[in-house]
Amino acid sequence: MLHRFRVSNFKSLVNAEFRPAGINLVVGPNNAGKTNLCHALRFLALATRTPLDEAARLCTAEPWNLLNVYSGADSLELEANCTLTSEAEELNFGYILRLTTGPNGVSRSLAVCSEVLRVTGGELNDQVLLENTAGKVGLFHEQSPDPDPYVQTTAPNTATMLCRLYDLETNRLANLFKRYLGSWGYYNFDPLSDGTLRFLAMCYLIVAHRQEGSSTPGPRGARLEVGGGPETTADSSQASRLTH
Repeated sequence: MLHRFRVSNFKSLVNAEFRPAGINLVVGPNNAGKTNLCHALRFLALATRTPLDEAARLCTAEPWNLLNVYSGADSLELEANCTLTSEAEELNFGYILRLTTGPNGVSRSLAVCSEVLRVTGGELNDQVLLENTAGKVGLFHEQSPDPDPYVQTTAPNTATMLCRLYDLETNRLANLFKRYLGSWGYYNFDPLSDGTLRFLAMCYLIVAHRQEGSSTPGPRGARLEVGGGPETTADSSQASRLTH
């Protein structure tokens, strides 16, 4: 379950934070950043299985224009915190990805500046599973008996290390997070969903609309106003959903 998503310098989003809970409705005036939030979420999911420039091309019609044009910064940052279950244990993952841009003809090609994946739960306390600094990578070997269980390697910085990670038992937890992140659909943060919850989200909106003005309480959800509006939380027992 996704608990927190932060994005900085991605299109119009400068240090924006999204905390989904239950069914989430993103509202705001035109050009407030609603679609850009969806694009940022989609971009991070795509970056787990395709090179960065390809992920940018697939998530937006203007892949050359991902960075905020007014900030003057040449980097963007995305961060995700979630809880996943492995062997009946709840694990809290934290992932931070920082990208920079460089000249590539008339466009600006994306490159990994830094990438860190951590996990807490069970016997692990803020354990670094993966650390990537401009292509110099340290991977936590989960089954290594050595005092230093990290494998050092290098990788091109044109893709995240999550994208290049092999599906091995030695990196089981990192791959668990990778599969979860890669499972995000445009409006779907629940890897177990088969479309049923999307249908329920639409039913929620229809019922809420019909009950408007009546004394019958409607279903609970979260409302996030983009563009300076308030953010409220919701019933966390429902599967996370972003309705745009």
